[in-house]
Amino acid sequence: MNPLDDQSLVYGVIMDDPSADLNYLHKARKRNIEVLASLQYSNYPWLKPEMFQAQGGFGFNGLHQPQLIQFAMSSPGLEFVWQGFMRHFEQLLADLYWTSVRLQLETELSGRHQFFWHPETSRHCPGQAMSLHCQWQYEHSLSGVG
Repeated sequence: MNPLDDQSLVYGVIMDDPSADLNYLHKARKRNIEVLASLQYSNYPWLKPEMFQAQGGFGFNGLHQPQLIQFAMSSPGLEFVWQGFMRHFEQLLADLYWTSVRLQLETELSGRHQFFWHPETSRHCPGQAMSLHCQWQYEHSLSGVG
């Protein structure tokens, strides 16, 4: 099997919880949008601004929604360059404001992997430490056997 025949799906969400500090909230959301937009200048082909969609705003009486940055892509053979993808994705996370990140990788050959990032404090600010947790699940059925 040609590695490029294997489709890989990557999707997930980067979430930043609401804050009572409106100055922080505006600064964090503005920075996140700018960092995602700057991906268009990257030479790395797997992370592009069009795979991200940011949402979340202000509601009634100054209450606000969490910022959700959803992302998704389908690519042949991504699992074969996965270490490089993860290095670049974590560099992106290091530049963003967030409270939790969930990424899911689904492949035909390696099954389903779930990755979770958590900040070392209650909220990740650019440049702070973060920790990664991974779960792996393999679901495979052989068709035509029996």
